[in-house]
Amino acid sequence: MDGHANGKADSNGLRADDEPPEHLIRPASLRDLDVLVRLEEACFPHAEDRFSRRRIRGLLLNRRAPVLIYEHNGRAMGNAVGLIRQHTSGVSARIYSVAVHPQARGLGAGRRLAEALLTRFSEAGARRTYLEVRVDNIPAISLYVSLGFRQVCTLPDYYAPGQHGLSFCRPLDLGDAALIGPTLFDQLEAKSLRAVTERGSG
Repeated sequence: MDGHANGKADSNGLRADDEPPEHLIRPASLRDLDVLVRLEEACFPHAEDRFSRRRIRGLLLNRRAPVLIYEHNGRAMGNAVGLIRQHTSGVSARIYSVAVHPQARGLGAGRRLAEALLTRFSEAGARRTYLEVRVDNIPAISLYVSLGFRQVCTLPDYYAPGQHGLSFCRPLDLGDAALIGPTLFDQLEAKSLRAVTERGSG
């Protein structure tokens, strides 16, 4: 006997007597192309917000573009895409997309995916990580701020006319004084506190 467990392996590499892990983040490959296309369709109702099949294929073939898949109980329920760039002054990185299937929201998948990308970036020697986010995407802004990102600038009409964006940056050294300053999240907290105070004094 060779010591391996008995049981027929399925398409995910799991034997019939194995249980899939509740949470798993793994690198994507070209074999996941159809899965990633379906995830884009499920996560983004508007076609203009999705990566096209051609774009996804190009990212999967780019050695500097980590593409990760989040699986919950054996089902692909989210993905994240990044890019690592080599400059004369060093290495930087960018989070292109963190997408979570509506049925998997609330499980911490977005944080797990973002943290996994940041780990990849750190291992590649990136000194800064950048990203853009819609100004009204408060859940995403809250997540990124909690991970050490700080607002750099606003991006008027970045996504479409009247649909503004924000640029965020996270230094490898979170104590970098160059990025100290109020963030949009700080401003929102202050506005919320002010509203509560005003209601309480009425």
